[in-house]
Amino acid sequence: MWALRSVLLLFMLAVLISFLTMLRGRHVLVAPATRVPSPTLLLLQQQGRGAQAVISRAPVPEVMESSSTAPDMSWRRALPEHARQLASWFDAPRTVEEMLVEVPKGGTVWLTLANYAFRDLAVNWAAHVYKLRKERSAAIAALDHKFLSTLVAERLPCLDFVQPLLQRASEDLRSNVTGFRRFGATKASLVLAFLTRDREVLLSDVDVVWISDPMPSIRPLLGA
Repeated sequence: MWALRSVLLLFMLAVLISFLTMLRGRHVLVAPATRVPSPTLLLLQQQGRGAQAVISRAPVPEVMESSSTAPDMSWRRALPEHARQLASWFDAPRTVEEMLVEVPKGGTVWLTLANYAFRDLAVNWAAHVYKLRKERSAAIAALDHKFLSTLVAERLPCLDFVQPLLQRASEDLRSNVTGFRRFGATKASLVLAFLTRDREVLLSDVDVVWISDPMPSIRPLLGA
């Protein structure tokens, strides 16, 4: 029995030595790090090449800002030239009253709500609103102070809808029952602020991408 154990031990030792020898003969190659463009930048670039480009080809990445603290403005360079030249940028949060001046009675207000956890999706939503030149009729309702500051730094149209119960900026609201209910109530109050002033509201989740203005298709259905 002892002899059998010795033979097995020697066999396992030989296998281990062979494996280590094989590893020493190999070289590990590390690919150089590449900067990955944001989904917003990619999608805007693809749409600029036609509707089919969204699913057919990946664009050539652009150089991104090197600062990790500065807002990522690279998506603006992917906007159509006319949209970039005529775009309106905002240095402070908007108010409901200011938007009522911008949007006449019977006009449409474009809205979405989010907290800091969904900031990338919010910028993506805004980028496509800018592409359609609807930014003066649009706003992102910010639910926490950190997200509100981010939107102001990006000079994007936003509303101060900060809620005490929704202040955990990194939290996915769907995982908090109380917070999600408060989120629903906040959304309803925001919509009513415009509906009661004779404005139409196009409210969408923050992960929606508007490729074109849907209102010409929706308005005939409202009178049906």
